[in-house]
Formats: sequence, C-alpha cells, structure tokens
Amino acid sequence: MRDDLIYGIHVIQRLLEIKPQQILEIFVAKSREDKQIQNILLLCRQCNITVHTLARKKIDLWLPSLNHQGIAARIRPQPLLNEQHLTELLQQHSNPLLLILDGLQDPHNLGACLRTAD
Repeated sequence: MRDDLIYGIHVIQRLLEIKPQQILEIFVAKSREDKQIQNILLLCRQCNITVHTLARKKIDLWLPSLNHQGIAARIRPQPLLNEQHLTELLQQHSNPLLLILDGLQDPHNLGACLRTAD
C-alpha cells in the first residue's frame, strides 16, 4: 500500500470535514454514484479539491486486498511521530482523549473504535 493514500468513505469524508487541506486529490471509481459519494463530491467542490473518476481496477491496483469502497485520496505527507511526541501532543489540548488499542486485525474494527471515540 502507498503511504500517501487513504481509502474508505468514512475516513475520507471525516478528513474533508476536519482537515481538507491535507487532501491533495480524490479518486472515485466510475461505478460509485450513490448518495455517500455525492456528499463527498460536494465537499470536494466546496474545498476546491480535484476529483478523478477512474476504473475501480485502478484503485484495486493501488490498494490490493483492501476494502477501499471505490474511493481513495492522495494526502500530504505526514511527519512520523513517536512516543517522545506524546507529551507535547497531550499538552496542546485542554481535554485530550487517548485511545489505546492492541491486537486489532480488521481495519473496520479500528474505524469503528475511532468513530465511537470521536
């Protein structure tokens, strides 16, 4: 999997809502024309983010064996952080929430945990 790609309806929609400047461009499978995708496309227009429509097989090549739901986004590179940055990050927020997870194997479980915590 490429480091500069994120995928999935909920992940991309949430990033568009909270940090659209992180998204460089969106790739949507031609077969996706449902309401969820239309909402994402509307957010892209509002944020002036380029959307490319392409064959689902192209996204499959980028994200093999992953349930990308027919949508991916290229994002700005993110700095790598480690445990030394944790104290600094926690001090930047007045009421931080720290979610510690171990042994997750299904990406849907991680997404569900993050959405529940949010």
